[in-house]
Amino acid sequence: MKSMRALAAVARAAAVAAVTVHPVFNLNIAVMGNSRLVATLTNEGLEPVVVLNADGLLSEYPVQKVHITSEETGENIPFQGLRGYIDRDLLTATDFTTILPRQSEEVVFDVAETFDLTEGGRYMIQSRLNIDYAVNGDITNIGTHAIESNTLLTEIDGQQASYSLHSFRSTHQKRANINSNCSGAQRSAVEASVKHTHSMAIEASKAAKSGPAKKMEEYFKRTDDNTRNIVAGVFDKMARVYSGGGKPNLHCRDIHNYCGRGWVAYCVFSPSDIVFCNTWFQRFKELDKGCRKVDQAFIALHEATHLNEVKNTDDYGVYGYDGLRRLSADKNINHADTYSYFAHDVLAGC
Repeated sequence: MKSMRALAAVARAAAVAAVTVHPVFNLNIAVMGNSRLVATLTNEGLEPVVVLNADGLLSEYPVQKVHITSEETGENIPFQGLRGYIDRDLLTATDFTTILPRQSEEVVFDVAETFDLTEGGRYMIQSRLNIDYAVNGDITNIGTHAIESNTLLTEIDGQQASYSLHSFRSTHQKRANINSNCSGAQRSAVEASVKHTHSMAIEASKAAKSGPAKKMEEYFKRTDDNTRNIVAGVFDKMARVYSGGGKPNLHCRDIHNYCGRGWVAYCVFSPSDIVFCNTWFQRFKELDKGCRKVDQAFIALHEATHLNEVKNTDDYGVYGYDGLRRLSADKNINHADTYSYFAHDVLAGC
């Protein structure tokens, strides 16, 4: 999945002072051949916009750029690519791309690499995501702009799609057993995160089932039985995954080369690998029982929610308490940080 944005545009990110209080974008997606798409993001405003390229639409990583629905069944096709946790304090100017007024950035990607489209048929494809940008050109002040593209209705050949999927997954095959590339202090940190994730999941499930409605309202914006059951079910699955067998493969080495560009940890789905980057070990405490604190356990739980075996949550490009509070209830129920903050609050007694 290679971005076609010009390197020169990346280099300009630190130099251009943009006034982007209200960015105006147009996003168009088109078919290039079977499952290959090109997405074109155009700045229709009057000022340059400095856009984050470490995650989201302009990322060169296999992150989610579109949503796909089968026309025949009406079912959403699950995303099977890369999700992770980004520490925005680690972002630099090279993690942003400047789009000048009336200029565009294009990215080409193959949706069959990260969605199982091997059955073939007609699919509806749309990009619905958040564009993160530097407010007034200040990369320490990140704003978010929700955007939707046009909707494509396209026929995809299943056999060709299977080639794309197999090729992508063959580069992400299991390269190490659980913790086999961890040793010493790193191994101890990962083992502690497993223990904390398991215990946090158990307590969070109890809180979701019968805890105070105020806490459910704070994070999930709903307190009905159905919402409680969904949330509790996610934590129940997480507890099962992290008890005995069936754990994902946990790694202390960047086996897929996605660390960097602000990424602290990430999850890939085939196989179920969770990778902890060096920054996870270096910048975060094992466990901080203060309210709304981000620690190693918080991030490990965040990644666990991404697993297919748990919820296959999304990030929506939104990290942090303030961001999740702005999400709708429909998004909070499928948002990784929402589950992490909820579980951590339960642990801390907030």
